[in-house]
Amino acid sequence: MFSMLCYGQNNSTLNIEYSYSTKLEGTYSRITINSTLIANQIHSIYEMNFNENNKETLSQESGEEGTVYNIKSKVNPKIYKDLKSKNIYSVELIGLKPFIVRDTMAVFKWNFLTEYKSILGYKCQKANVNYRGRDYVAYFTTELPFNAGPWKFSGLPGVILEVASLDNVFEIKANKIQLKNEATNLHRPNLKNLSITWNDYIKEYNKKYNELLYYTSPNGGTSSLPKRQIEVLVEE
Repeated sequence: MFSMLCYGQNNSTLNIEYSYSTKLEGTYSRITINSTLIANQIHSIYEMNFNENNKETLSQESGEEGTVYNIKSKVNPKIYKDLKSKNIYSVELIGLKPFIVRDTMAVFKWNFLTEYKSILGYKCQKANVNYRGRDYVAYFTTELPFNAGPWKFSGLPGVILEVASLDNVFEIKANKIQLKNEATNLHRPNLKNLSITWNDYIKEYNKKYNELLYYTSPNGGTSSLPKRQIEVLVEE
């Protein structure tokens, strides 16, 4: 979905391997995958490796909200952050239709706490935030010369090595950190004129959500979109 362009070089590059774990909304299933963050002083790309051991499949599970369809794509999801513009780019779905969505790092309003712990040998400070329907706790370090974080998480004065939601739905933990003191090519997606804002995406999502509320197929079947995934998509 992202078309990639070479974006130059920087003197050092950060590479972090994380475990990414999330509980699927409306089900009892939990998935844990490997993910990677590559960052320099200009931008970062976070990739979730859903396809390490899987080909493209479509499965279904019954949960509290009815039948939920889980799609494993041959293309790994990526999240791109531009530190200059403070923009976050991700691919979001409405049903099976993908959208490149442009968001802002300013949505994260962190609270700093006077609690610390060591992660992979780095002293990390605790912070918390309420982000689109969930409360999160994160640990970040200022001992690495970057401002970076996994998934969409950003806005802390350092590198986020661990983050989890208090409802145990979502958790990311760093497993390995590599700092390369050499120029490294880092590619960015070609997003010019392709993206829509998060607010426009939410409008489109809610429009489709409401359409499906009143839709019945010729054989009497119904379908729906979830009100939230990791983020709240439809307000109560």
